[in-house]
Amino acid sequence: MKKSFLPTLVAALLVFLSPGASPSCSLSLGPNLWELARRADAIVLARVDAIEATSNSSLERDEDADHFEEDTVAVGVLETWKGPAMADVRIQISDAAHAPYKVGDVILVFLDRGDSLNLNWEPSAEEWASFPPEVRDAIAESLPQGRRQAAWAAGRWFDIGGIPADATFPPEKDRAALRDLVTSAVRLQSRGKPDLRAFRDWLVSAAELRITRYEGLSQLRWDLVTETVSPPESNGDVVVVDDTDAEPEDTPESAPEPLTREQLARLAAAFAREPSVDASDVTMLELLADDSDLDVDRTAASVVEAGLLLKPIPAWVTAMVEVTLRRYGDNFADRIGRDDRDKDGNPIYTGWGENTLPTIWEVARRELGIPSVAPAETPARPTVDRNEARE
Repeated sequence: MKKSFLPTLVAALLVFLSPGASPSCSLSLGPNLWELARRADAIVLARVDAIEATSNSSLERDEDADHFEEDTVAVGVLETWKGPAMADVRIQISDAAHAPYKVGDVILVFLDRGDSLNLNWEPSAEEWASFPPEVRDAIAESLPQGRRQAAWAAGRWFDIGGIPADATFPPEKDRAALRDLVTSAVRLQSRGKPDLRAFRDWLVSAAELRITRYEGLSQLRWDLVTETVSPPESNGDVVVVDDTDAEPEDTPESAPEPLTREQLARLAAAFAREPSVDASDVTMLELLADDSDLDVDRTAASVVEAGLLLKPIPAWVTAMVEVTLRRYGDNFADRIGRDDRDKDGNPIYTGWGENTLPTIWEVARRELGIPSVAPAETPARPTVDRNEARE
């Protein structure tokens, strides 16, 4: 949801100067779902009943006018995961014509009441003195509008979402697990600063569920992966992996403790049960690098096979081949220019767009005894990304 009640400059100042905006610990830099669970006044699973636009919502607006968000989405609450029990909610949105959902959709919504949005912030005398004159003028000009916005927003509900579409539109089969994940975050946060081990276990739980896998893996990779696979770039022939940005080998001794055997087993089982068939599978294999598991090996091969069928072949597939071969003690880089060339040194093109990656993979698979498996099933994903829809 975009807010138009203050200029960008003042909005940025609010982020850094309003009470409680500064992170108090490393957890505040963590995944979106965790942060949203902490910030939201209410979290509901709801069905969209109506999307209501004002008569002038599609007209071009004067950026200097007082035009507060008046379009709404009316939802019927199916489950309340945090906050007051409500049968239905009217959610303020900026543009109903471009709402990323339609009537009948079941959505997960993180809500803030207008009373808690810090819209009525005003700088202290000390803060005023610290601003350059042009900033003071901009703030002084915007404060009256901010006061009117605060009065208007009081008692209204605003969607503060930001999670990917997979979790915004959770499939029915995943809703119970997603509810457990979100409510466990709320419960941990209600006790004050969470125990780091409990937070780590929560991240593993997030990584177990495909629709929130991004949530756990992003933080776990940051904490634990020391040998990284850099984003590949294409040179027009084979996609080459550049390792120049890999994390140094001298990882600080204060790095977090490794995952437990039980946590690794949970990740391995989740990956084998439902791979994502995207870049997150690379991170999963990096975390499982020292965990020998035949099911993980077979699933990794199936993800590679699925990735090679995509047109064009995404860059993450090259990284997936690299980490998969590494499980067999092999070096992908050594095969570039060797396994994808004929006896005369000419590239053997077998992939879409003359990509030789499929040739390298097939040669390596035969030499290393990697099992021949069917391509992994690519999960169905929502066609609308609510984040992109609001840009």
